[in-house]
Amino acid sequence: MRQRTMFTIIILIFLFSCSQDSDLLSEYVILEEAAIVESGQIKTEQTENDDKSETASDNKQPDASSSDNGDPETDNNADETENTESTDTPSDDDPDTSENSETSGLGETSDNLILIQTFDDANIGPVNLGDFYPEFATDHAFSINETIKRKGRSSGRFEIRKTDPLIWGGTRAEISQPQNMALEEGWYGFSQYFPASYTSDTTGEVIAQWHDVSDNGETNGRSPSNAIVTSNDRLKWMLRWDADRIMTSGQSDGLLYFDLGKIPKDQWIDWVVHIKYSFDNSGILEVWKDGVKVIERINKPNSYNDRSYPYLKLGIYRWEWGQPVSRVLYIDEIRVGNGNSSYNEVSTSPQ
Repeated sequence: MRQRTMFTIIILIFLFSCSQDSDLLSEYVILEEAAIVESGQIKTEQTENDDKSETASDNKQPDASSSDNGDPETDNNADETENTESTDTPSDDDPDTSENSETSGLGETSDNLILIQTFDDANIGPVNLGDFYPEFATDHAFSINETIKRKGRSSGRFEIRKTDPLIWGGTRAEISQPQNMALEEGWYGFSQYFPASYTSDTTGEVIAQWHDVSDNGETNGRSPSNAIVTSNDRLKWMLRWDADRIMTSGQSDGLLYFDLGKIPKDQWIDWVVHIKYSFDNSGILEVWKDGVKVIERINKPNSYNDRSYPYLKLGIYRWEWGQPVSRVLYIDEIRVGNGNSSYNEVSTSPQ
């Protein structure tokens, strides 16, 4: 009983700190693929709405949002105008190996790294996750696993069940970067492991998100600007952006999905993400999966026009349940670097 009370206290503290923040997704409809990654080659024939409408409800892509009770809300009248974007040609698919990107080595520290969580500390647990905030509703939401691990002694095991109490209208087991440590530009590295028992269905879920913070007077019913989602046994990157200073609806100027391939089972996926957040054409988004660059968007929008910058959340978030009754995901070797960091500093497998 004491342990469950501690969980409740932690959740209440976390929810209070995020009182103006919501990442509710209740609807997940896979659109026609905006980009498909095949054999390590980047295809960037993308569909997006570059022409901003004077009327918010006329020309914006519909966001997936949720009311407090978790019911889906969509604007079926939104006009999804599609423009074909010119092809980006990546300058180099290999990670940056310039002087500023020399690796500090796994387990070592760097002035550019602002957060490290390897789950190897013997004191790590549901109520002690270092600088990360827990968002757990049950005792089984998080545990340390010493068998399945990417590096070191152990990894973090995240689990949600269909019968779990809801948090922010959805079922979730996540950890969050502190909002006051969010930066305009950041490097993010982490590893994820899907066990063989993981069976995906048409109802999607979020396994990583760069969570935006709504401003005063702004709708909380927005999807994250950047997220890794799963559906139909595939990994996808969801990207949204909007230039409105105050968004009064859950619709965004742009929406893209990048297909990142079939979900691998019983093996680790190593992610490296570099984002310079911007709602205009000065943004940067680079994503590497297992050492191969799969997304490159330079000088293009990739976020909302908010006063605060997005912060990283990792774990499992499901807003609607289909066939599965539970979910398990392992996460290890989390590193967050500032804008001066690099691929090698945050990667599980430096080049």
